[in-house]
Amino acid sequence: MPSRISHEHFVSAHSSLRLGSWRRTGIINVTLASVCGLSLLICFFISISKPESSLYTSTIILESECSNTSNMIVLLHLLVNIFSTLVLASSNYFMQIVASPSRKEIDEAHKYLHSLDIGIPSVKNVQFISSFKKICWFVLALSSLPIHLFFNSVIFGTTFEGADWHLTIATEAFTHGGEFFPPGASLAPAGSPHPAYKYDGRTYFPPNSSYPYYYDFQYGGAISLEQYKNETSPIIQNITKAATKGINWSILDPDACRAEYTACKPRQQYRDVVVVVESSASNADGWSRREVYNLDADLSLTWDPYVPRNNTNSLWYSTQCTITQRADVVQSICETGDCHFIAVDYTNGTKPSDWVIDFHRSSNITNHLDQQGPFGYNEKFNNLAVKYCLAEAGSMTCKVGVSNMLLMVIAICVFTKVAQCSIILWKLPRSSLVTPGDALESFIINPDLQTTGLGTLDIFDSHQLETQPHWYWSLDGISRLDSEIKPRRWLPSTRSLFSVMPRMVWTRTYGLLLFSMAVLVFGLASSYLSNNFSLQGPFGPSGENRATGIGNSGYLGALITANTPQLLLSLCYVSYNTFFTRLQVEREWNSYGLKYQPLRVSFPAGEQTSTYRLQLPFKYSIPLLSISALCHWLLSNSLFVYISEGGYWVGDGVVGAQGYFHVSDPAFISLGYSPPAILALFIVACILIPLPFLFSLRKLRCKMVAGGSDSLVLAAACHCYASSAPSVKSPNNQPQDSGNELDDWEDRLRELSRSKLKWGAMPLSNDMAEAVDDGRGRSVMHLGFGGESTIIREPIEGEWYV
Repeated sequence: MPSRISHEHFVSAHSSLRLGSWRRTGIINVTLASVCGLSLLICFFISISKPESSLYTSTIILESECSNTSNMIVLLHLLVNIFSTLVLASSNYFMQIVASPSRKEIDEAHKYLHSLDIGIPSVKNVQFISSFKKICWFVLALSSLPIHLFFNSVIFGTTFEGADWHLTIATEAFTHGGEFFPPGASLAPAGSPHPAYKYDGRTYFPPNSSYPYYYDFQYGGAISLEQYKNETSPIIQNITKAATKGINWSILDPDACRAEYTACKPRQQYRDVVVVVESSASNADGWSRREVYNLDADLSLTWDPYVPRNNTNSLWYSTQCTITQRADVVQSICETGDCHFIAVDYTNGTKPSDWVIDFHRSSNITNHLDQQGPFGYNEKFNNLAVKYCLAEAGSMTCKVGVSNMLLMVIAICVFTKVAQCSIILWKLPRSSLVTPGDALESFIINPDLQTTGLGTLDIFDSHQLETQPHWYWSLDGISRLDSEIKPRRWLPSTRSLFSVMPRMVWTRTYGLLLFSMAVLVFGLASSYLSNNFSLQGPFGPSGENRATGIGNSGYLGALITANTPQLLLSLCYVSYNTFFTRLQVEREWNSYGLKYQPLRVSFPAGEQTSTYRLQLPFKYSIPLLSISALCHWLLSNSLFVYISEGGYWVGDGVVGAQGYFHVSDPAFISLGYSPPAILALFIVACILIPLPFLFSLRKLRCKMVAGGSDSLVLAAACHCYASSAPSVKSPNNQPQDSGNELDDWEDRLRELSRSKLKWGAMPLSNDMAEAVDDGRGRSVMHLGFGGESTIIREPIEGEWYV
């Protein structure tokens, strides 16, 4: 008869392997991971086949308007995070499988009064499992690191933030065909506020002085006067462009123009500008040289080839300007540029919107002008009232690229996981106790001798056995409980899930969550301070993002710095998921005290059931996976590798990676951050962190020992007494004709494990009654599982149980 039952057990298990159990879900996970891996591999080969692409460079997949590339980056990062969530979820599934102990591994741990985790993700179990399962677990864990650290950086985007722009100050006639003579009626070459300044080949400095002081930082880039004779020089080309095309540029009122060109912001929406001013001269079309300067004979000869004495000149001044932002590790520093003189406002009007440029006041050169008798400057023309501006619309081209090396690394890691998970499906013995039902079945068939008579043992007792010193002595050094079975008084209380979670579980879960929250708050505060006390800005990588210096580190250092928070977030998710899994295990465990029901096992037989899941049903697992993908996506948009072309950002950044990303040499590569994305992640975190506590406030319906995931608790509840062989039903709930009654005790227990079970109080078996040491004649009952043939009731407060 035993051989017949053993054969049936094998057939049932084999059938379950084909049609159900955790392996079916495992095959689905491997299939999903394989699809992800193949997709990445195809993308890799397509990418490196593009012109100018190789394994050691990136591939530009889109070069378009920055608004288009920005949207594409957000969508691609969302897709990347969905892929990574699926792959890591599959990996975590199999890590929980291999961390599930076998009965032999549990017995070895119980010898030293160590409990193992059943039905939940566990690092604690790793030290007790077999070498094969340890290797599998570590391969899956280590192959996850590159996915955490590099996957979000496989896709990168560039932004354009211009630093250079050309400033022209002129009358309205300048863009309507009026005459103009460079460098303008001010006679000031670009980079100088006055013709009296001396040029040393690099910059201008005041008369009778050897120091340029700061004037070259206020009036644009300095050029020699001779360049105005060269029709092909950049300065002449820019002035000509402004004169001929400026009429078609966008019209800005003085307030909008001043906000655009005097603020610390890159040139994106607008580039070059013509500031249209009133001439204050006799002719509204411009200025004549004789009105502005009364030059002596020698100076007149010098300037006649450039600016005629009597002609009306519609051009006052023109120069090339630069504005930059220096990225610093602590705080970005705005360098307002070398055309700061237009920000010096001398308002003499009655309207708040009046904007008057004091051309010489910003350089404080009035005394020099008075002393230079040969120039005879008329101070009447110091103040230039702005009428409006003509701004050239900016053309911003950004790029979206793929890092081929990182893509290959991720693909290798994914296929490593696929291979390892396939080996687990093929080689992992069915002796692993994956679900609490698997462990209960094993403990019922073969009771654990270490926990005999400990029916009242709960998870708090188990933790005390593990953590507190044991006062005993034995020859072989193995921990043993007292051989005498002593009853324990039942003192129940109305319990919630909160009360059955050990303090260490709360500490681990909320310790990690609160530490991560502190890091997030620090990041939010830092972004607020460095973003001019504001959390406004674009969401995710964009041309308006903030950048921070990283101390001239390499690309790998920038990658690790940008993505290390992703690893911390994954640890938080695992802890978060484990906590909810504990809650679900405890609810399932507690339900056995309410009614008779079959065990949920990996390989069902008799009335046992099997499900697609390890523990968490879809109503928990799908929202948790969605939350994980959302948080990783928000984090990828909060902190990222930032690539900016145009020269606006300067400072400490990644050195020597411009060629790898196919960007210009002045491009700035560093870390970027988005305050709105950080704020969004903070809000989501504030919503998520209280949820474990709120879910744990749900009341447990049965007054039952706690600890459905603790192997010692499970073992203590499974010292069953099979009074007779219960009838066995098939999975379709039809009675099976067993032929005759089973005589063997182990066969009776096996059949009991296949039937419907309930936990509660029942009379002591004869052998247990003999072992119980009461000494006071009290009525003692047994707590544990029993079948439908056994009368089981709820424990009563004040009574004694073993």
